[in-house]
Amino acid sequence: MRLNYYIIVLGFFFRINAQQTYEPGKLMDSIPVSNTSNETFTLYLPTNFEASKESPILFIFDPGGRGSIGVETFIKASEAYGPILVCSNDSWNAPY
Repeated sequence: MRLNYYIIVLGFFFRINAQQTYEPGKLMDSIPVSNTSNETFTLYLPTNFEASKESPILFIFDPGGRGSIGVETFIKASEAYGPILVCSNDSWNAPY
Protein backbone atom coordinates (compact mmCIF):
# COMPACT_ATOMS: atom_id res chain seq x y z
CA MET A 1 0.00 0.00 0.00
CA ARG A 2 2.77 2.41 0.93
CA LEU A 3 4.66 1.57 -2.28
CA ASN A 4 1.60 2.56 -4.36
CA TYR A 5 1.47 5.90 -2.56
CA TYR A 6 5.15 6.63 -3.40
CA ILE A 7 4.64 5.64 -7.02
CA ILE A 8 1.68 8.03 -7.33
CA VAL A 9 3.61 10.88 -5.67
CA LEU A 10 6.66 10.34 -7.90
CA GLY A 11 4.47 10.19 -11.01
CA PHE A 12 2.81 13.46 -10.05
CA PHE A 13 6.21 15.07 -9.34
CA PHE A 14 7.67 14.08 -12.71
CA ARG A 15 4.53 15.16 -14.55
CA ILE A 16 4.74 18.65 -13.03
CA ASN A 17 8.46 18.99 -13.76
CA ALA A 18 8.28 17.70 -17.34
CA GLN A 19 9.25 20.32 -19.89
CA GLN A 20 6.46 21.17 -22.30
CA THR A 21 7.42 20.91 -25.96
CA TYR A 22 5.61 22.69 -28.75
CA GLU A 23 5.31 21.74 -32.40
CA PRO A 24 6.76 24.21 -34.95
CA GLY A 25 4.43 25.33 -37.74
CA LYS A 26 1.31 24.87 -35.60
CA LEU A 27 -0.81 27.60 -33.99
CA MET A 28 -1.13 26.82 -30.28
CA ASP A 29 -3.96 28.66 -28.55
CA SER A 30 -4.80 28.93 -24.84
CA ILE A 31 -1.39 28.09 -23.38
CA PRO A 32 -1.58 28.87 -19.65
CA VAL A 33 0.69 31.54 -18.17
CA SER A 34 2.79 30.27 -15.24
CA ASN A 35 1.80 31.42 -11.75
CA THR A 36 -1.59 32.80 -12.83
CA SER A 37 -5.03 31.34 -12.37
CA ASN A 38 -6.69 32.02 -15.72
CA GLU A 39 -4.43 33.94 -18.14
CA THR A 40 -3.50 32.36 -21.47
CA PHE A 41 -1.63 33.23 -24.64
CA THR A 42 -1.31 32.06 -28.24
CA LEU A 43 2.05 30.86 -29.57
CA TYR A 44 3.35 30.20 -33.06
CA LEU A 45 6.80 28.74 -33.78
CA PRO A 46 7.93 28.98 -37.43
CA THR A 47 8.56 25.67 -39.21
CA ASN A 48 12.33 26.31 -39.24
CA PHE A 49 12.42 26.86 -35.45
CA GLU A 50 15.27 25.15 -33.59
CA ALA A 51 15.24 25.13 -29.79
CA SER A 52 19.05 25.09 -29.68
CA LYS A 53 19.31 28.46 -31.47
CA GLU A 54 18.26 31.91 -30.28
CA SER A 55 15.21 33.32 -32.05
CA PRO A 56 13.59 36.76 -32.06
CA ILE A 57 10.12 37.08 -30.51
CA LEU A 58 7.36 39.30 -31.83
CA PHE A 59 4.87 40.23 -29.08
CA ILE A 60 1.49 41.05 -30.59
CA PHE A 61 -1.33 42.90 -28.84
CA ASP A 62 -4.80 42.42 -30.26
CA PRO A 63 -7.27 45.12 -29.11
CA GLY A 64 -9.88 42.46 -28.35
CA GLY A 65 -7.58 39.99 -26.57
CA ARG A 66 -8.00 37.47 -29.40
CA GLY A 67 -4.57 35.85 -29.46
CA SER A 68 -5.13 33.53 -32.40
CA ILE A 69 -6.40 36.35 -34.66
CA GLY A 70 -3.43 38.54 -33.73
CA VAL A 71 -0.95 35.74 -34.45
CA GLU A 72 -2.59 34.58 -37.70
CA THR A 73 -1.95 38.02 -39.19
CA PHE A 74 1.83 37.55 -38.91
CA ILE A 75 2.31 33.84 -39.74
CA LYS A 76 3.62 34.50 -43.28
CA ALA A 77 6.15 37.01 -41.91
CA SER A 78 7.19 34.52 -39.23
CA GLU A 79 7.85 31.88 -41.86
CA ALA A 80 9.83 34.33 -44.00
CA TYR A 81 11.92 35.99 -41.26
CA GLY A 82 11.81 33.51 -38.35
CA PRO A 83 10.42 35.30 -35.28
CA ILE A 84 8.38 33.45 -32.66
CA LEU A 85 4.88 34.95 -32.40
CA VAL A 86 3.18 35.48 -29.03
CA CYS A 87 -0.17 37.18 -28.34
CA SER A 88 -2.12 37.45 -25.08
CA ASN A 89 -5.70 36.21 -24.90
CA ASP A 90 -6.38 38.38 -21.84
CA SER A 91 -4.95 41.82 -22.62
CA TRP A 92 -7.37 44.08 -24.47
CA ASN A 93 -8.28 47.74 -24.73
CA ALA A 94 -11.42 47.68 -26.84
CA PRO A 95 -15.01 47.83 -25.55
CA TYR A 96 -15.79 44.20 -26.44
